[in-house]
Amino acid sequence: MRKLRVVLGLFLGAVLLSSCSLIPQSKGPVTVAKEKVPFGLLDKNIPGTNTSVQFAQTPVYLVRAGRLVVSHRVVTSPVQVVDALNQLLLRVNEKESAAHLKSQIPNGLQILQVSVLNGVARVNLAASISAFNLLENPVAVGQVVLTAQAAGARSGVVFAIEGVSQDAMVPSGTTVPHVYGYQYSRLVN
Repeated sequence: MRKLRVVLGLFLGAVLLSSCSLIPQSKGPVTVAKEKVPFGLLDKNIPGTNTSVQFAQTPVYLVRAGRLVVSHRVVTSPVQVVDALNQLLLRVNEKESAAHLKSQIPNGLQILQVSVLNGVARVNLAASISAFNLLENPVAVGQVVLTAQAAGARSGVVFAIEGVSQDAMVPSGTTVPHVYGYQYSRLVN
């Protein structure tokens, strides 16, 4: 019987304590004064490190009237090929739209992985209709290849879908396993 009273007492104490709140409740967002933000979250340096986040502009290639045109996007520094290519997935911004720039990158395209070895970018895409549509559209392939080249893939791009190498279409209408930026020079403004 004594054990039952102890267990009931502990249970009742737990219920009473759990109903108390040490944090006042509010019905909406609350502004927190800068000096009360904990853990250095507003510092210019990343908490726990001595480095600060740096940003850089990277060229991305968009399309105007069927021609490839360079635009600039902001990414973290140093610029990585994957960061530049992910910018192509974000669609055009207001400034680019006002300049009549568009993207031929298919909606729903997903980049699984980008690796660069000896200047060649291997772009591994998720299996989808979007991935196959990309590889059959030379202007869209050009956007990827020239953007990757501008970010450091100096020796071209090899495409894969779910790890299986794929040929991509170049402006001449042929498909090739390894695509180079020079193959798109006649499409660049």
